[in-house]
Amino acid sequence: MTRRSASSGADALDWDGSSAGPGVTNVKPPGLVLPDPAAICVPRTVLADPEGNVFCLLEPKEIYADTGPIAAMDVSCADPRAMTPFWNAAMDWIVHEVTDDLARLCSAAGSVPSLEFVRVPDITVWTRVHLDLRPYFRDDQAAEVARPRTLGAMDADIGPSDVPRVVLTDPEGNPFCVLTPC
Repeated sequence: MTRRSASSGADALDWDGSSAGPGVTNVKPPGLVLPDPAAICVPRTVLADPEGNVFCLLEPKEIYADTGPIAAMDVSCADPRAMTPFWNAAMDWIVHEVTDDLARLCSAAGSVPSLEFVRVPDITVWTRVHLDLRPYFRDDQAAEVARPRTLGAMDADIGPSDVPRVVLTDPEGNPFCVLTPC
């Protein structure tokens, strides 16, 4: 990556490019109402990149020490406790914390961002982010798709893609993809 001046949030985090690349859409669905970022990102500093994508700067915590610049991937949900068993089994990650307002799962390696399910009352908005799960090397994609289905995942269609994938939704309807193994 080329180091750039910190003139924007993306520059400050040393992110190259735009989210408007091939296969990425920034289309705002009709009737979309974005939530108040402050309600989702407390106690965090809320910022937006040049395209208006909201992100949060977290307070320093030991659990984020080795994650790099992206400490956590937050997923808004109605019930973090209910989401935990599904995602724990679907990803085979370690549950680090579960409360009524937050569930945190981390890789056993501990060196990647955590996946955090954050309670957001009255979710009525479309999310611009979904997870892409890649099976481990030599794992079978069909088996990796079958596992979340046995946990309650449903098939979904989010449109065509050049990426070989199977699209599913979690128990709250959040889409995610299971890609082909590496």
